[in-house]
Amino acid sequence: MIDYFKNKHYLINSDKNRVAHVHIINGLYKVCGHYRTMYHGLKYRFNKEEFEQFCVDRDLNIEE
Repeated sequence: MIDYFKNKHYLINSDKNRVAHVHIINGLYKVCGHYRTMYHGLKYRFNKEEFEQFCVDRDLNIEE
């Protein structure tokens, strides 16, 4: 469970706003929504290829 929180990365939109975060554990990408965003209350789980397509479809990037 500790790895879950150490592997948290923010997703940003084209306006550079944090809109969600993703936990990456053992090749599984779990996208979690933040309040007041388009992802409110939704959770998604992807493999790497699916996650990359999810980001492309929504114009999201992982914050550096």
